[in-house]
Amino acid sequence: MDRIERVTHKDWFDAESEQATINKNYAYKKMQQRNHKRKSVEEYRTARSEEKRVHKQKKIFIERGLMELERLRSNNESKSFYQN
Repeated sequence: MDRIERVTHKDWFDAESEQATINKNYAYKKMQQRNHKRKSVEEYRTARSEEKRVHKQKKIFIERGLMELERLRSNNESKSFYQN
């Protein structure tokens, strides 16, 4: 059987988000291998908070853009709506 491609709806997930996730996963694996040593746990926590920060910024940026489009649509500013 052929594989079915997954459809992703995360438009905000770009290279920066992916790199933050990769760094977090690497820190997690490192922490697991070192039996939760203090330094590795701190590195994981730092990577995890960085990933959350990046993801939150991306989501907020997309939501603001959608809110602006909704405002343009509701004010019948069709020219501006289609330019965005």
